[in-house]
Amino acid sequence: MQFTDRLVTSYDMNFYTVADDWNRYAKTASAYIRNYGDSDVPVLNNIAWVFYENVTDTSHLDTAILWAARSVAHDPMYYNNDTYAALLYKRG
Repeated sequence: MQFTDRLVTSYDMNFYTVADDWNRYAKTASAYIRNYGDSDVPVLNNIAWVFYENVTDTSHLDTAILWAARSVAHDPMYYNNDTYAALLYKRG
């Protein structure tokens, strides 16, 4: 059942992206990471980057900063550092 739930949550995130509903995307992505992607470095980085590009709510951005920091701690490569720096810049 967990695989099905993970897949449905992923599809929901894609739907909210297409629908340009970034508030629902942020809530769904937060649940996705909490339940399935907490230690998956590419997932943390990719979702944090989507937040950088599209999300404006500061509390959601603060959460994305934590994800980006976690991805840098596990894999300090350019792409993770770039996402982390971009989010920090966006938050001022």
